[in-house]
Amino acid sequence: MTNFNENWSRLESVIVWAGMSVNGFAHYIGLSRAENLYQIKSGKNGISRNLVNRIVESFPQISAAWLLMGEGSML
Repeated sequence: MTNFNENWSRLESVIVWAGMSVNGFAHYIGLSRAENLYQIKSGKNGISRNLVNRIVESFPQISAAWLLMGEGSML
């Protein structure tokens, strides 16, 4: 369960850094709804490469390696 909590912690850090709500962030990166993000928050899903790609396309300053695996720094 720790891994899921770490996934959400990293994702939440990006959302807070972007100054958005979870729903606003989901729409901004091209998701039709925030359900996938809430699944990560609840621990049911991890962060997928597809999600990382969407985030990095919208926010190129975010590190894909950090988002996926916690390696390095967020920016």
